[in-house]
Amino acid sequence: MSNHKSVLQSLNNIPFPTWKGQMKGYLQVQGLKMYIDSTVIAPTDETAALAHTRDMGKTAGYLSLYLGQKYRTQFVKPDNKNNPRAIWLLIEEHFEAKTGDNQAKVVQEFFSINFKRDDVDGFLTDLNDCIQNIEAVGVKIVKAPAEFTLHKTWMSEFLLSKVPASLNIREILLTKRPLTIDILKTLLEGKRRDQAPSSSSSTAPVIKQELALAATT
Repeated sequence: MSNHKSVLQSLNNIPFPTWKGQMKGYLQVQGLKMYIDSTVIAPTDETAALAHTRDMGKTAGYLSLYLGQKYRTQFVKPDNKNNPRAIWLLIEEHFEAKTGDNQAKVVQEFFSINFKRDDVDGFLTDLNDCIQNIEAVGVKIVKAPAEFTLHKTWMSEFLLSKVPASLNIREILLTKRPLTIDILKTLLEGKRRDQAPSSSSSTAPVIKQELALAATT
């Protein structure tokens, strides 16, 4: 147990697939992996029950410690802090959800990779991390098909990332899942009319349009 610090890394510093492999491997060595793989029923024997409670807390502690501050507050709550299985399921659901918006996010991260000066090692590390994250959410990297296609949700999420906060429509758009380009264009068209020189009365339909979209959530 004393050398786990040299084996495990914070999720803040490495991609989730790497962190997941390290954590599962370490818990396997420690005889604790069962507590994240399934719900383990506490034994009835008092001594065994105490050992069970101790091991549950220890497993949850490892998860909490190596999630890092950013993710610890997101996944570890008062009602699950001693339940490693519940914590693990929340983590997997977040990072491995094969939803359009989650897939769009990791693909967007891939296209945002940049060289930091001449740091080849750093660039390759970022590249490998992004590829692992892409594969973790179920996106397949394949040869170009005969007919090139684009995922509507991915396009919509990419465009959403470009919308400035000053337009005050991001919160409305974030409630629309799956987001579509038509929804985005509808709100932006309203903003365009709102910004155009016109009488004050012409802004009323725009406000009503945004309120109507928000009300449908």
